[in-house]
Amino acid sequence: MTRRRLVRFQVTLLFIVTGLLIARVVIGPPVPEGLVVLTDLEPGQLRQATFTLEARTPLLVEATGSFVNLESSSPLAAYGWILRRDTREVVWQMTPNDVRHGNGTLALARDSLSLPAGTYDVFFTTYGPTPGAWRRDASWLSLRHHWTGDAEQWRLIVVGEGRAPTDQPATLAALAPDGANVVWSSAPASHGPFTHTFLFQVTRTLPLTLYAVGELCDPSPCDHGYLEEAATGRRVWAMTPENTRPAGGWEAQRVFRGTVTLPPGLYRAVYVTDERHHAGAWQANPPLDPAAWGLTLSTDTPEALRPFDPWTDRTPLISLTRVPDDALRSAQFALTQPARLIVYALGEISSGGSRYDYGWIENNETGERVWEMTREGSQPTDDEASGNRVEIAFLSLSPGTYTLAYQTDGSHAYGDWRKAEPPHPERWGVTLFPMADPLPDSVFVRLETEPPTGLATPAPPPPPGTGRLLLRRTRLGNDTRVEFPFALSHPATLHIVATGEISTGGTYDYGWIERADNGEVVWKMTLQNTVPAGGDDRNRRFDGLVALPPGEYIAYFTTDFSHAWGDFDDGAPDDPDAWGIVIELLE
Repeated sequence: MTRRRLVRFQVTLLFIVTGLLIARVVIGPPVPEGLVVLTDLEPGQLRQATFTLEARTPLLVEATGSFVNLESSSPLAAYGWILRRDTREVVWQMTPNDVRHGNGTLALARDSLSLPAGTYDVFFTTYGPTPGAWRRDASWLSLRHHWTGDAEQWRLIVVGEGRAPTDQPATLAALAPDGANVVWSSAPASHGPFTHTFLFQVTRTLPLTLYAVGELCDPSPCDHGYLEEAATGRRVWAMTPENTRPAGGWEAQRVFRGTVTLPPGLYRAVYVTDERHHAGAWQANPPLDPAAWGLTLSTDTPEALRPFDPWTDRTPLISLTRVPDDALRSAQFALTQPARLIVYALGEISSGGSRYDYGWIENNETGERVWEMTREGSQPTDDEASGNRVEIAFLSLSPGTYTLAYQTDGSHAYGDWRKAEPPHPERWGVTLFPMADPLPDSVFVRLETEPPTGLATPAPPPPPGTGRLLLRRTRLGNDTRVEFPFALSHPATLHIVATGEISTGGTYDYGWIERADNGEVVWKMTLQNTVPAGGDDRNRRFDGLVALPPGEYIAYFTTDFSHAWGDFDDGAPDDPDAWGIVIELLE
């Protein structure tokens, strides 16, 4: 009887132990306790947590990471660190020299430290030391151990008296450099390709502190920052291998922290990211201050620096704004002396660089575009998907006559926002400002005034003697329509040069002139009066003289939905930039 009871006890005990073992396997090990606990880590992650200390506090930090391999000189592949939020200084870090080797590639750390009051961010990275290293887990293909096989044991625990937010983890944006002395920051620069810019005026000599974290590639930088004089583009500072130091993580990551003294003037801060490895899309272990990926400006004398907006700091010389769909607006001006000007353009450019609503400035004598709005020179006003972009450019122009122009396509313009309405929608168009306000009237002369309809004002009667340019509208893209009224006070001869698309099947991109009073066509491009312009057989060119009696006229040029400037494929004419019309008034 005693033996039977013993057997029953042993069987019952076996069931209990087996049940406990099964429960341990199913439930997993108990969750450790601490002020901060980072567990359940996987390859290809950056995990973060925050804690705050009210006074100097003793802490215990225990962490398990991984070496890349079993060699004694191996770098760490997965590891943790602690960053003080206000100073951006690393106060504790796992390094190859400060951890112990565990089984296989495990790296073990256990430290006691005392930290003063403040807010601290705890990080743990598992991307590996080189791009894509965390994806190279070949352990199931061979017997060789790979560091990603340690994932179940990775952890970082901080034990001590403090306060941790309940809504952890925070976003990197919430951890970015901040404070009363910060005047601008692009951090964390979280997507690309993208150009962050900040235009600012320095009113007196200013020591400016720069904090930049990025990626310097060879031969050109990938994610980097610089400062330039806005008017000249001369760089007064830039991230280079010589003035930066390793930022931690992947070796291509660099950090600059220093002061640049700026004299009074107008400056632009720029931070550029490419489409790979950046905040939120790390390809390898990030820098030790991942939330600072970008450029941050700060100063102890913020009153000597202010953001520059030409709309509030300058008086417009010409403003072609509130431009609606399917419009082409323009105004001509003359400079009697060299002048420095500011161009502000608000328009629509796609992520692929297709320009739908944009502006440009053209030299009337040469036809050269001295400036035009581009994706590279502009930046988003809001959501990247909206296509709304703004460009502020600084120009130094020689004496001469110029045309400021702006055109829109058939959708998403002022009064017809198909996507997100941009900030300051009333600025949709292009506006010209002086660099120095005011610009003397003797230097800048507006030659014509843009009417509310969007059509140029009729040209005044020609002066006796030399001829002059009436109209130049070239490099015209698809779905464009030009209308230009002009008046002749006496019989005159026009020299017209026009390039367009005409075939035996129809007239697609072409120009013509009508009398303003009755619509009579007095000249028109046809297959018969044009010659081949090179390239595709449809490309035709008119170059000739047209005599007209006194009266009021309207010159037109129209393009259809395909085969125009910027969309020729392999059939471009010999001079694609001439696509459009030029009219000169001869003696």
